[in-house]
Amino acid sequence: LGDVYKRQIYKRSFILRGKKIFKINLLSTTQRDMRDKILIKRAMRISFSILRRANIKLTKKSDDRYELTFTVKDAPKDMKIDVNGNNVKYNIDKDGNAKVVYDLRNLKNDTKLKLKITADGYKEFTYEKEVKDIKEIKTFNQYVVGYPDGTFGPERNITRAEAVAMFTRLVRGKVETTSRTTRYSDANNQWYSDALNYATDKGYISGYTDGRFNPNANMTREEFAQMISKYVSENVKKVEDNTLISFKDVSDKNWSKSAIQDALERGIIKGYEDGTFRGDRDITRAEAVRMLNRTFDRKTTEKSITKDIDAKKLNMFKDVIPKHWAFYEILDASNKHKANVTDDNRVWSK
Repeated sequence: LGDVYKRQIYKRSFILRGKKIFKINLLSTTQRDMRDKILIKRAMRISFSILRRANIKLTKKSDDRYELTFTVKDAPKDMKIDVNGNNVKYNIDKDGNAKVVYDLRNLKNDTKLKLKITADGYKEFTYEKEVKDIKEIKTFNQYVVGYPDGTFGPERNITRAEAVAMFTRLVRGKVETTSRTTRYSDANNQWYSDALNYATDKGYISGYTDGRFNPNANMTREEFAQMISKYVSENVKKVEDNTLISFKDVSDKNWSKSAIQDALERGIIKGYEDGTFRGDRDITRAEAVRMLNRTFDRKTTEKSITKDIDAKKLNMFKDVIPKHWAFYEILDASNKHKANVTDDNRVWSK
């Protein structure tokens, strides 16, 4: 029994003058093994401490790029992170936390993002996210302004110069200064000259055969469709369930038929209730805003404006009330804003 006895826990207390002065605890090899097994079993019941489940974010950054971000608290050094079969590199900071930012490409709707974290002594952590639920936060710049008297003039016509300026602000995303000397004899050194140069260089406009642009003339609906047609055909997808095939007042003889057809097939224009387009009519400011919003995927609606948005800080106009058919179109165009973006909805954020 000597060996067996020696492999037990020894506990002895030495008493001096009625007082316990010290205590010796000895752990045998067997006891250390038992202790280690207990600790391992306890560790196996511990999962990774990800700072709140809501901390895991999958954000759409562009048409083909997504960003996954999360933090693992007290991360073990041998931790392995796997996302959709790919090993993810990470660094542990001075506080022992691993802050992970990982780029993913070409995720498609109805697929799942699969995150798996493993390490010795830890319960495996898994997380799945439906791609179709992902929201993308975008910034939408202001591209129209009202008049000094507090009106917008939704039914007023816009000039050819104003139309080009509005369109190029959206294409470029920012104002760029270029030469104010243009190829047109009647459009040099004006406030719109740099926008005119940009649109001409990109092939969006070409002016008249006599070398003029006629900037102060009103732009017609078909001229507007022609101006945006190149951008639309290259950047906007066709609407698959579009039931309207053509307009009854647009024939093969129309010089702008191709441009009008491109805009129609992509849902940019819908015409009037009688099935006409009326391309020779001067376009109004409200009509131009609606066409541009559709072209650049701006979809503000009544549901977009939440209680968190301070309406007093928004640019609004006394001649465009909420009941106006273009109220939310104009609200979108006249205010810089950020919005959570899904396929069918835009929710403004602070």
